[in-house]
Amino acid sequence: MTQETVTHLLVAAGGNGATQRIIDELQKDGMSVFAATADNRQELANLIKQPQWEGVICFEDCRISLPVVSDLAAQDSRIIPVILATSADKVADHL
Repeated sequence: MTQETVTHLLVAAGGNGATQRIIDELQKDGMSVFAATADNRQELANLIKQPQWEGVICFEDCRISLPVVSDLAAQDSRIIPVILATSADKVADHL
């Protein structure tokens, strides 16, 4: 019997339906996804300490800035990728 792998994503202040669209696309590609949303810096700081997260999605226009998300992810002993989701418009490179 094959064990299904679940991808655990932490979303930094996701809103406007973009989070669900990303999850839907991943599921269409056959991934099982579990996601949690942090609506402010303190929630993100608490959630990011939990061991299950395989990545953090940050939106260019969210209430928690990319530098804050990156700093919180870097404080963890694990390497947690931070994915910046942007609009189709040209965005300044924060990295």
